[in-house]
Amino acid sequence: MRVLASFCAAVVVTAFCACSDDATTATTASDAGADTSTSPPRDSGGTPDEDAGGDCTDLMLEGPIVSLTDVDGGAPDDGGDAGAVATMPEPTGGAVADGTYVLTAILRYSGGTLPTGRDIFRLANGEFEQSTSDVKTFNLSGTWETSGTTFHQTVICVAGPDAKFQKTGLYSHGYDATDTELRFHITTPPYNSIIVYTKK
Repeated sequence: MRVLASFCAAVVVTAFCACSDDATTATTASDAGADTSTSPPRDSGGTPDEDAGGDCTDLMLEGPIVSLTDVDGGAPDDGGDAGAVATMPEPTGGAVADGTYVLTAILRYSGGTLPTGRDIFRLANGEFEQSTSDVKTFNLSGTWETSGTTFHQTVICVAGPDAKFQKTGLYSHGYDATDTELRFHITTPPYNSIIVYTKK
């Protein structure tokens, strides 16, 4: 999954990451203070239950294969699909705890469909490592920081079967942090979704 870089991470990230049909250009370092919501692409290739592992990280995929859940807004969205049209909450930020986080939910408020997949990432001392698989499978590592309610991650290393589809660079998105969860707000058109990770 990408969000954290991700997503789709990314993160995903890119998850951490959000999804895109085309490769998403990372924001430049000069944009780091802006509340942007770009994130790496996570589409085509691989299989959802395929272990990534390998270079950039020693993390191995674990946890459930997570599918999209519509947040009930009472009507289809303007794109003509069954996606909910509900008001997506604003990011609240918060203190981000080091640790290992596993993808547990993809909440769609409106827009396009994000793929089924698995995602795990580790935060430690301003650095991150991530292993992700939806329709692409790859590993990421780099650095991260927060500014206000925006989570910034700089992808430095990309490896794995589908590494050629993932760009290095800076990605930013809104976030919420608690002691047990990290939520990334993906607002790159046409997506309006929140990607939920639970701390192990």
